Amino acid sequence: MTDDDTFVGTLLSGGGIVFLGLALQNLTTFGAKVIIARILGQRGIGEIALGVTILTFGTTFVLLGMNTSVGRYLPRNDDPAFKRNVARSALQIVVPLSLITGVALFVLSGPLATDVFDSPESATTLALFGLTLPFAALMKYAIGTIQGLKRPVPK
Repeated sequence: MTDDDTFVGTLLSGGGIVFLGLALQNLTTFGAKVIIARILGQRGIGEIALGVTILTFGTTFVLLGMNTSVGRYLPRNDDPAFKRNVARSALQIVVPLSLITGVALFVLSGPLATDVFDSPESATTLALFGLTLPFAALMKYAIGTIQGLKRPVPK
């Protein structure tokens, strides 16, 4: 077996794993949406979609690109103190901003639901997604930081 055959086999097996993972993710997402639609109905699935959209937009806003910038900046220096300071300084921006935005969404969920979305019933959904916003932002930040701490190894 040549090196090219080994490379192609490795590439195909890695691609197969990624394909299976994506297929499983899509099937799980579809199944969850079907269950939500059956339990909550058409209005409920709309509220969930609205909440997810606001959560996605909110986390993108409060992160200010820190999740990707930290992930790109950490590998530039091997000093642990440098890495700690980079991660800490980004967290000092992300945590307060995500808390302020999440609390604002929670507090203003009633007026937002009534005045902006013309659906007073959506206030509870907006409030719940407002409470989850800081956690979602920290999760995305942590993923970016972990990706930045991985050591690229040439093969």
